[in-house]
Amino acid sequence: MERKIFSIAPSFNCSLKCSGCYLTEGVTREMRDLTKSDYYWGRAMEEAVRHGYEEFAMTLNPFPGATEKALEYAKMARAKGFKFINVTATLQAVYNYEEGEFVPFGRELLDQVNVLSISVDEHRFKNASIMVAEISSFDDELDEINFYARGKQLNINLLWTPKVFEWFSNEALDEMVGNMIEWREDEDGLTFQHLILKPLSLYPSQEWLYKNYQDVVATSTNITIQGNNGNQIGDAAFHNMLGMNQCPGKMMVDIDPMGFARKCPENPDAYDATTIAKLQEIFTSGVPNCGSSKCNCIL
Repeated sequence: MERKIFSIAPSFNCSLKCSGCYLTEGVTREMRDLTKSDYYWGRAMEEAVRHGYEEFAMTLNPFPGATEKALEYAKMARAKGFKFINVTATLQAVYNYEEGEFVPFGRELLDQVNVLSISVDEHRFKNASIMVAEISSFDDELDEINFYARGKQLNINLLWTPKVFEWFSNEALDEMVGNMIEWREDEDGLTFQHLILKPLSLYPSQEWLYKNYQDVVATSTNITIQGNNGNQIGDAAFHNMLGMNQCPGKMMVDIDPMGFARKCPENPDAYDATTIAKLQEIFTSGVPNCGSSKCNCIL
């Protein structure tokens, strides 16, 4: 049975400028510093647990103090009764490759999570070779702290930007995917999730996207998507492109830094949950389904 997911993003503030980011698109300078209080997030967690939500998911932008704040909210979520914690972040939010060690609060955050999702594109790594070196080094460190042996999971979000398509001409990247899957095959501790940019207008065309993906699959030894199972999965938009209709919002409530609720982070339809009373109403009545014509996951 699928877990019900309560998802939050504690801040709009971000040091990156990633194309297609659902969280920072249209965010003004004034909005960057806006966030709900710790009290609000604590009450939101309580309401979510009371309504049967078991998984706490958090998107962590790289902003000053982000790792410490993520640790605080992960501990809070555990204390409020969440059984499963999933944090999406940059690799640099938890690991310093140059020093070969975890950043302050990074190791403690890993102790709290069930799944750590690392986002990968050209905004976070300068090229494919650097990405291979940093992720491989991080993977070794996870072994050192028995991350996988404790039943935890690393999920690598491959965001297929036009630049990342170019990266897959680098055989080392394809080899890294294959090696990591082989190393973790018995532990079931690793997934690669394939994501596409939204809106689709960030690509030359949908036909261009589909053809280039098929070209990578045809020439790669290790890249594929296996539906919802196996080591490689796609996001909802990727699955919809391949004819596998799905919607993550059926089991989710997402709240942004200003306290507006959505069915999922990609849903453009937001509903006011800025006060505790409105928050309670959202969990009691539910967030309306988004119209398919507006959904960023429908291509």
